[in-house]
Amino acid sequence: MFYISVYSMLNVWTPFFNAATSGVQTFRTWIESHPGWVLVKHTSDEYYDFYQELYTSTKYKYGPVSAGSTVFGFFDENGEVVSR
Repeated sequence: MFYISVYSMLNVWTPFFNAATSGVQTFRTWIESHPGWVLVKHTSDEYYDFYQELYTSTKYKYGPVSAGSTVFGFFDENGEVVSR
């Protein structure tokens, strides 16, 4: 299904934004200009999860923004890749 295909693609995707090297404020600004779903790898916990657009300046609807997070791709509500 969708989740399986996304996870398999991670092996060949190159992260296109790293908050640790670009700064958290730049990260937030960049995120806010790219609406939709985002797949984020949390380097401290070594797991992947889906988050939705920001609802505060510091948190996603389902988790915190980490300075070590790496964004792999954005998806719309239907699971279609809109950027990466």
